[in-house]
Amino acid sequence: MDNVIEVLKDDKAIFFVNEEIYSLTAVMKTAYMFIEKVYIYFDYEKEKLIRVEFILKEVKDKDFLKKLVGEFYNELLNQTLRIKIFKETKHIRELILGRAFYNTCVEVEESSSLNKNIPYYEMNGKDEKEIFSDDEISKAWEES
Repeated sequence: MDNVIEVLKDDKAIFFVNEEIYSLTAVMKTAYMFIEKVYIYFDYEKEKLIRVEFILKEVKDKDFLKKLVGEFYNELLNQTLRIKIFKETKHIRELILGRAFYNTCVEVEESSSLNKNIPYYEMNGKDEKEIFSDDEISKAWEES
C-alpha cells in the first residue's frame, strides 16, 4: 500500500505507516520530534498499518502540512536506522562497558604472601641486565 497523504483541511493530515517496514517504536520516537508543531493521533487502520493523524497547533496552509509529513518520513527513516544500529552494536557496547567497569569495580586485596622482593626482570645466566625489586625502585624514586 502506498503511503497516502490525505489532507482533509488546512490544519489536518492523515497518512499511513507500514509496520512491516517501520516499527511502532520508531514511529513513536519520530512523533515525539513533532509534538511542538502538531497534535498527533495513532491508530491501526488494519493489521500492520498504522494510521497517523496530524493536526496543526497553529493554522497554516496545506503545503506546510505536506512538507511536515515529508519531514516526518525522513525522521522516521533516521529513527529506524538508529534502532537497527543500536541492536546490531549491543554486544560491542556491552564488551566496552564491561571492560571499563571491570578495571574500576574489582577490589584487589593485597595478599600477605606477596613477596615485595620479587624482581621485575627474570634473568638467565647470560644476561647482564640489572634486576630491580619493588624496594629498590621506590628508593630510587625517593632519592630523585
